[in-house]
Amino acid sequence: MLRDRQTFWRRLNLLGDLLLTYAALVGTILIYGIHLSPHTIALLFILTMSVWAVFLYGPTGSYFYRMKPPGRILRELYLALAKSFLAFTAILFFLQIPFSSQPALTFFAANAVLLTAFRFSLVAILNYYRTRGRSNRNVIIIGTGAKARQVADRICDNKSWGVHILGFLDYHRSGLWRYRD
Repeated sequence: MLRDRQTFWRRLNLLGDLLLTYAALVGTILIYGIHLSPHTIALLFILTMSVWAVFLYGPTGSYFYRMKPPGRILRELYLALAKSFLAFTAILFFLQIPFSSQPALTFFAANAVLLTAFRFSLVAILNYYRTRGRSNRNVIIIGTGAKARQVADRICDNKSWGVHILGFLDYHRSGLWRYRD
């Protein structure tokens, strides 16, 4: 059930990314007044959305933000965007679509800004809900030593991670015991 929910939210996140990519591409075409045939425009949109979907959705951890530092989120996003942009320019070249370098770079920059803002908006929303006890993952810490308590302290001090400690498990004791509520 949890995996089904994650897949749903991951796909919804991809849909948001593709809509923003579509908006950036349409905006670039309109701003620069690029005149293409309807067939060429349709082909360009289909290929662009396909390429972006492959590179944004493909990496296994691309839409999981729990406990990820902002730098890692940006690194994953920009790596996927760089690959997408290289494939986009290759498509333009091989299909001989008249799309000069300045509109292509504008599209890339606008897309990067939109997707970055979207990512961090999602992270902020998720952190808001997790600090209020929603979308938490329950964990049991194995062991009771100083290291286990250090891990528990770190988890308790970072509510935005959305991790709830059920207790500690120690083979010397029967049942779970709590360290800090």
